[in-house]
Amino acid sequence: MKRSQFRRLMDILLRTLGRQTRRTIQQYGVPVTDAQRVEVATALLPHIQRARLQSHALGVQLLEAQADGMGLPMPEVAPVRPYERQAVVTVLENVTRVEKPSRTGPSVTVTDDNEIPDDAPRVSVTVLDPVTRRDSRVTVEVTEDNRRDPEVVKVVADKAVAVVERHARMPSREAVTDAADAVDEYRGAKVGWARVLTGAESCGFCAMLASRGPVYKSEQTASRIGGSQKAFHDNCDCETVLVREDEDWVGQEAYEELEKLWIAATQTTSGKASLKSFTAALNHEIANGDAGRFVPDID
Repeated sequence: MKRSQFRRLMDILLRTLGRQTRRTIQQYGVPVTDAQRVEVATALLPHIQRARLQSHALGVQLLEAQADGMGLPMPEVAPVRPYERQAVVTVLENVTRVEKPSRTGPSVTVTDDNEIPDDAPRVSVTVLDPVTRRDSRVTVEVTEDNRRDPEVVKVVADKAVAVVERHARMPSREAVTDAADAVDEYRGAKVGWARVLTGAESCGFCAMLASRGPVYKSEQTASRIGGSQKAFHDNCDCETVLVREDEDWVGQEAYEELEKLWIAATQTTSGKASLKSFTAALNHEIANGDAGRFVPDID
């Protein structure tokens, strides 16, 4: 399977899951009680499980093509990790309970006494007025009365879609990382994996991890820069590629360019300041239209 075909099929898979997630929350309303969350999670679970199985199958096909191109035997692939209803319940808890806003900022509630109960589920909603939207956000308390309100449903559904899409994408990534763990070495050469950018959502954190290059089994406990190489956030579209130590690999030139940028941007910094400086440098490259070198060719 070519990477372009993989991305196309993965995009279809995720868009289908997104529609199913939005449709389910529209049908049941935003859950505000434990019983409602279980009900919605029960309805969503089969869709997410199916997407995870399909994602894993796509990852295995891409892995097979990578292994064949590198002259490696097809590694034994671990099955999809279990995914239970409680995981979906947790998603729904997280997307309907956000930090209580400061009372000094603009806020709107739907309670009669204009007070938000401390234990009330909340979601942040962008103000629709185009002028106000630039400067303000309002907070809407999710209640039995408004949990089917289209604006509240849209915000919660968008948040939920971002999380379940990440959960669905992970098995395709794990097919590669698990295989690299299982092979370790082949004919005296280390086998590992690397993180590559796709260009659609290239944030500073992902670019930092991509700048580390290949990860080999013997090095996985090391933290050379900070942050886990296996960390993938919501809306992250980074991909993983199989790497053999003695051969060029997909994304190698992009990695080398990112490594150069990291070194140049962080010479006088450390810790969190390094990531901030690197992100600023990356954003500068993006603004100037010079970030193409950080993204490998699709095939």
